[in-house]
Parts: sequence; C-alpha cells; structure tokens
Amino acid sequence: MFAGLDTIRLATYAEAMAANAKRKGLRLPNDVAMVGGPTEDGEGKHLLRLRDGNLSLGEVRPAKEGKPVMAGELVRLKPLEAAPHLHEVEVLHSATASQERTGPASVANDTYRRNWSTVFGTGRVKAKRQSDWDLN
Repeated sequence: MFAGLDTIRLATYAEAMAANAKRKGLRLPNDVAMVGGPTEDGEGKHLLRLRDGNLSLGEVRPAKEGKPVMAGELVRLKPLEAAPHLHEVEVLHSATASQERTGPASVANDTYRRNWSTVFGTGRVKAKRQSDWDLN
C-alpha cells in the first residue's frame, strides 16, 4: 500500500491526519500507526507509524511463541474509536534493550541441571586416603 509513496507525501499525509484529528477535537496519542497492505510473503502487513513527530515505514507480523524478537519491537495495536483506520501503538518489548547483554548466553535450564547431576553426581564422598601408618 505504501510502496509507491515518497517520504514527502507520507509526511504531508501524516500532518494532514494530525490536523484533521485536531479539528475534530480529538487528541492523537504520541504513537499511532496505519496498517496497509500485506507484505510480499503474505505473513505480515505494511505499517505507517507516526511516533513523537517522526514518520517511519515498517512491517508488523504476528508474534510466534518460542521465536525471539531479534530486531524491532513487540507491539500491540489498539484501534482508535474516532479513526478506525488508525491504531494506537503500545510497545510491549523493545529488542534493543535485550541486546545490551554481554558474555555468554545463559543455558541453564531444568534438563541441563538434571543431566549435570547424572554426569557429575551430587554430594560425592571422596575416598579416604590411607596413610603409611594404616598398613600395619
């Protein structure tokens, strides 16, 4: 839906959207989005997002359990009552915050701990060392 539009036309459209809401006496949230047509693979939708005065284009896709959010954000879109084609964007998780970690990945889970105990045992008692005096 947004593929053929240039940035100037999108900025003009976003400004017109905000002015129209203001004329109607509505307050637009700081982060709104308009959902467009499907992506090339058909799994997501194109998105036009106006956040704090900055206009950006992107894609929105359904979250899949067990699949990490590698780039971008995990968001919830709530349709605005006054303008059903616009959605308020609520950021649930930002991937950039989780990428600040350093060091190796944490791999300790229940299976790992169970296998650790199987391989190395727990509470092993060391064999008592015999001294030369114990021989006689």
